[in-house]
Amino acid sequence: MKNLIYVVTHKNFNYKLKDNYIPIQVGKTNTGNQLPYISDDTGDNISEKNSNYCELTAIYWIWKNVSDYENIGIVHYRRYFVYGIKSKLVDDYYIDKYLKEYDVILPYEYVTESNVYNHFINSTSGREKDLINLRKVISEEYPNYINDYDYIMNSKSISYCNMFIMSKNNFVRYCEWLFDILFALEKITDLSGYTKQE
Repeated sequence: MKNLIYVVTHKNFNYKLKDNYIPIQVGKTNTGNQLPYISDDTGDNISEKNSNYCELTAIYWIWKNVSDYENIGIVHYRRYFVYGIKSKLVDDYYIDKYLKEYDVILPYEYVTESNVYNHFINSTSGREKDLINLRKVISEEYPNYINDYDYIMNSKSISYCNMFIMSKNNFVRYCEWLFDILFALEKITDLSGYTKQE
């Protein structure tokens, strides 16, 4: 198919989807829960990391196990890209139109009161040492991105939910970059005492 949209879920849901929307169960290795969908525990996978990686285990699985598409998207069983007054799911026309003009389709930006860095360290999502370690990994592994990291951390806008639609080429490049950073970060991060949310 030209445009594949994976719907990340950890539970059964009843929502009418278009043909190119494919539900994928995440964290199956850790739950034993059998849903009637493809799952992130087959082929090359990191399903066992789902408690820390959330929907990223689906993104990894797609990157490593799916190749027949032109554009790829990630949505959630209760969050979708929609348009129109009746909130219709985006279709091939919408995807093709916007990807001709932009590199990626993302959720609307959320604007923080201070900046992204302070928003993160004052939330229940993580700790300041996580961002310090992340900056260290990026500066060592991808020094050309350190100015971009600093720019984003000092900005006030965030796109949440790990949702996107992009071309196959951009998706592969993004995954190579993302998981290289995450696996390096994982090696230097002690999660002792972290809450489930953190």
